[in-house]
Amino acid sequence: MGSNLSNLEVIFVDDGSTDNTVAIIARDNSDRINIYSQPNSESVYAINLGVEKAPGVWIAFIDSDDIWSIDKVQSN
Repeated sequence: MGSNLSNLEVIFVDDGSTDNTVAIIARDNSDRINIYSQPNSESVYAINLGVEKAPGVWIAFIDSDDIWSIDKVQSN
């Protein structure tokens, strides 16, 4: 299994959250994380915005109630 994720980009779509999630994500200050906010809508609008902003070939989704294993995203 590969482990080089140098080309990984994280697109975070805030769908009108009322907690401080955006501030927590923004603390990372990485140029690989892009944050987009929109008023609270149905989740399909957040998904569509994320896909629209994604320049890559591969897209993986994670919601606030999901847990990923450490090797969920990897390259070969």
